[in-house]
Amino acid sequence: MACTSATSDKVGSGGTPTTVATTPAATTETPPTTHTTPTTASTPTTTALVSAECALQDDNTLRARCTVLTEPPGPVVVEVTPEGAPPLRVEAPSGELGVWALVADVPHTWRAWPAESPADVLSGELTPTSGPLLLEAAVTVPGRPALDAVLTQFGCTGGERIVVVDTNGRIRWYEDPHRLRPETIRVRGYEVTEDDTVLAVYDNDALVELAWTGEVLLDVRRPADRAFHHDAARRAGLTFALDAREAPYGELGPVVWDGFTVFDADGVELASWDTRGWLRPEDGNPCCGDYWWSDFPGAFDFAHANAIAVDDDLNVYVSYRYIDTLHKVVGDPLAPDFGQVEWTLVGDPDSPVPSDFVLVDPVMGDPTFGSPHHVRPLPGGIGVYDNGWLRGEPTRLLELALDGDTATVTTAVDLGLRCPIQGSAFPLPDGQFLTVCSGDGSIFVVDPATGERTWELLLSCPDGTDPRDPYRAVPVRLP
Repeated sequence: MACTSATSDKVGSGGTPTTVATTPAATTETPPTTHTTPTTASTPTTTALVSAECALQDDNTLRARCTVLTEPPGPVVVEVTPEGAPPLRVEAPSGELGVWALVADVPHTWRAWPAESPADVLSGELTPTSGPLLLEAAVTVPGRPALDAVLTQFGCTGGERIVVVDTNGRIRWYEDPHRLRPETIRVRGYEVTEDDTVLAVYDNDALVELAWTGEVLLDVRRPADRAFHHDAARRAGLTFALDAREAPYGELGPVVWDGFTVFDADGVELASWDTRGWLRPEDGNPCCGDYWWSDFPGAFDFAHANAIAVDDDLNVYVSYRYIDTLHKVVGDPLAPDFGQVEWTLVGDPDSPVPSDFVLVDPVMGDPTFGSPHHVRPLPGGIGVYDNGWLRGEPTRLLELALDGDTATVTTAVDLGLRCPIQGSAFPLPDGQFLTVCSGDGSIFVVDPATGERTWELLLSCPDGTDPRDPYRAVPVRLP
């Protein structure tokens, strides 16, 4: 690791300072300083800062590790301030701690102190570099959105990455899937958990949980009879992974059955569910059923589940692209009725799939949705990203109230363009939505009252190649 300079803001500290110098070419840094504070019989016993140093991580240029020691051990504060950006503040027990969301090619000043002794400070400097991150981001519609940054993915020369971009278009975090799994080709899904960690699906084979500071918290490989799909979710310490499996079905032969698997905090499988007995392949759409042929050769993908969400009661919500359908399923692995489908909501009135609701739309007069993605539970209702793909309709962001056997559209935002695949819609604190169109690669905030884009971000590859269109855009809070 590359060490940084440390200087004391405190005058008159005792002891003889020592220095450590390890300076690589990629950074501009000077050595840290260790100091000691003598304690006498007349001095009250307080937590004193013994030493502090911060260094850029060897394998990631936008993360740093700081070691802050106090006597006696106690809570410490580290504050890292990028030039031209707000400070990044971390509070933790003394010892080693991580800092993330640094800004490439910008000088940073760091300061460290015991939480109860803010005047006992050591400081230094860091200058991260852009390193191997081959991506350009540009804010094409400036604004002041009600979020700090966006988690998304891109694919340029060198493979796909997960990345966080702030609202000024600066790269603040990235993760290279090849660090854990060199053979990775695609990042299939990603989500920010309730624990403020990142869940990611690599290809259809690995489910990985990462701390923002780089630690691998979970690394689960697909069960032998299943393949992970686009999405995963965390609730109450449990991880729910969308998946698929193959099984024969009469004259149709091999069929892909969508489902999910529940894992505990250690990645041990607790329960699994699939659509057998709840959906009929003959009601599926024969349009595009070859998605899974690399995993399940020749199997008919009749429904194509693409998103999963979990509520506080551990009910699981699943959306199906090819049959314009949403499910609510009992997902508590300890519940005696685990796997029971509580309701089915269908967006196409001509679908052979039976629905438990009559869909009405007093907002736009269009009581349908098609090829849904990013289902999310709401109090008394459901939110969904209405791609409109199979029916050739514009993409909309919908919220529906569910009451008895009626599903009533309460919010409908027409994006004014067609986004035929993938996509997401996250409500922001000011009532606007962070969304993404995989049709044109744009990530933007839209005002539901006007339909106007109030902020927009575009990603591009420096070598001129087209980046893979983003699957989702997830709000992120910077430290």
